[in-house]
Amino acid sequence: MEDVDIRGAVITIDALHTNRVMADAIVLTNGAHFLFTVKENNPELSQFLTSLDWDRVAQYRFTENPEKGHGRIDQRSIQTDEPLPGAVTLPHVLQVFRILRHRHHWNGGPVTVESACGVTSLPPEAADAQRLLSLNRGHWTVENGNHRRRGGIFGEDDCLMRTRHGPTNNALFNNLALAIILQSGYPNLAEAADDFQTNRYQGLRAVTKTTPFKRPKKS
Repeated sequence: MEDVDIRGAVITIDALHTNRVMADAIVLTNGAHFLFTVKENNPELSQFLTSLDWDRVAQYRFTENPEKGHGRIDQRSIQTDEPLPGAVTLPHVLQVFRILRHRHHWNGGPVTVESACGVTSLPPEAADAQRLLSLNRGHWTVENGNHRRRGGIFGEDDCLMRTRHGPTNNALFNNLALAIILQSGYPNLAEAADDFQTNRYQGLRAVTKTTPFKRPKKS
């Protein structure tokens, strides 16, 4: 955040970074807002949110239309509330929320319900329940489209580099490789990685684009 102007932006971050230092850095230092996921690694805040009687205390609610795909029907809803002063130990929190995802499999399996809680510095007049649900979904779009791919295909999560600029440089090169693969027309990243490892010339062409590169057809 030190090198990017994020004033007025909304920063969504995984539960690992849900803490006072990050909240102050986003709001006080950078003039932005946050939307944090809360999990068990923040036990006091997690216990507070999970112990709320959401069906009774929620001030605002929103439910998305059902989505069909991958052999199931998913539907997400959100409940939000404005906590009383001092109820939440994390600074700058103006709303708390709970997201429920109902999943029904077409093969007749049981309906499952997943629950996730979070907090945000956005007031209700700046972000109603519908917008908070959209912001949360946007975070996981990035997570699934970028971070999970980098961890699963390039093994970034298992990388042992921890010193100096090693982790940052590794992430930059993985992002570059991911962009090159997607621009080359590969729908499957594992297939692309196998192709480029088998034929290094294809990989070189994709990087330099000295000649137009397209995904080779399978015989």
